[in-house]
Amino acid sequence: MNKKIVALWFFKLVLAGLYLMMALPKFAGNDITIHIFSTLGIEPWGRYFTGIVELSVFVLILTPATAIYGIIMSLGVLGGAILLHLTVLGIVVQNTMGTVNDGGEIFTTALIMLGLTFVNLYLNRRSIPIIGNK
Repeated sequence: MNKKIVALWFFKLVLAGLYLMMALPKFAGNDITIHIFSTLGIEPWGRYFTGIVELSVFVLILTPATAIYGIIMSLGVLGGAILLHLTVLGIVVQNTMGTVNDGGEIFTTALIMLGLTFVNLYLNRRSIPIIGNK
């Protein structure tokens, strides 16, 4: 099998898997996601909407015809998440009672996912609408 195809699918599967891992707790309503979206003032609808967007990115990335759209969408999702961590939530998400503390795991995961998004964007650069063929 072609090494490029293996690399394309490997990086797509890792990124998509991380999106699934981040989306499911939003629907389950675990403590940290409720705390995050309460802090932002958009609980529960913001949490559900974000989960739907993340599941959409998951599906788009795994569908060959739409993978590039999922990758581009990922840039916006992760850009927003990182910006919120740097401005409102903090790198370590925790509440004042100490019952919620992620140790910086969510922020670190977002940075890793952003790096994977850029790798996927590079590997799929020929598929980018309008500019991909140039």
